[in-house]
Amino acid sequence: MSVIRQRTKNLLAAGLMGILIASVFFGGVFTYILIHYNRAKQNLSMEYEAKIREAQGIREGQKMVRVAFASQNITTGSRISKENVEFKMYPEEQAPSNFMASLGDFDGKVAKIDISKNSAVTASLLFEEKSITKDVRNQEFQVISLPSGLMKNQYVDVRINFPTGQDYIVLSKKKVKDVKDTTVWYELNESEILHMSSAIVDAYLQGAKLYALTYVEPYLQEEAVANYPANLKVLDLIRSDPNIVQVAATELASKTRQALDLHLKEISDPEKMKVINEQQKQQNEKMAEQTRKKQEEVMRQSVKSGL
Repeated sequence: MSVIRQRTKNLLAAGLMGILIASVFFGGVFTYILIHYNRAKQNLSMEYEAKIREAQGIREGQKMVRVAFASQNITTGSRISKENVEFKMYPEEQAPSNFMASLGDFDGKVAKIDISKNSAVTASLLFEEKSITKDVRNQEFQVISLPSGLMKNQYVDVRINFPTGQDYIVLSKKKVKDVKDTTVWYELNESEILHMSSAIVDAYLQGAKLYALTYVEPYLQEEAVANYPANLKVLDLIRSDPNIVQVAATELASKTRQALDLHLKEISDPEKMKVINEQQKQQNEKMAEQTRKKQEEVMRQSVKSGL
């Protein structure tokens, strides 16, 4: 019995000794890990403090300015807004020239060229569209010979060519608000409306041709100078008989339509299908883009609601 008791005591002593040794071992490991963690944390904290002091030194030594950067890729012709730009503080000495500092600087401006995400958006990359004055109106024309493939938002000069070979610019760098077959829409002020009316009657009386030419790089090219001199006799005729403009417009529209019909007859069926397919493709791409924007807006609203 005493032997069993002694063995039990020995086993208990050995177990306690094992527990003690294991506790010392794991305690040492834990202490080592804790010391290493605190040291790493202290080093990281010191690095952050050094960076903060460095940043404060830069701010104290240099003047900081607000600079606009593209928050996403911006395509040519896109309007600049809070949706595609963000502002960052930047040392003035390192800031790009002609930098933009506020959203107000972008009023009425669009991108001349494609601007990559995170690139600085400067004045040299922007094109300022003309402001709309109180006398600007939407005008619809069917008397202008339009270039093939003319699309909405392109820029054109409207010119008049006389049988003598003389050629003048009637309207300069007008944005195509919309186009359908031989009909085109522009925004014109009172002076432009008057000159266009004179040109329509001139074309009717003199057998001249009104036609449009597109700009190759509208956001980089300066607008041409409109040099068509409104015919004083024509202006007098317009004043004495305002209906003459409508008569001339109707006659020219008829001739333009006849020319288009003749041209369409000369196009083969495969070519027609190619044009139709391309138009359908553009329409599908436009609808897909609109759907994508709507989905992004819904997601944006959902995120805001969740916040």
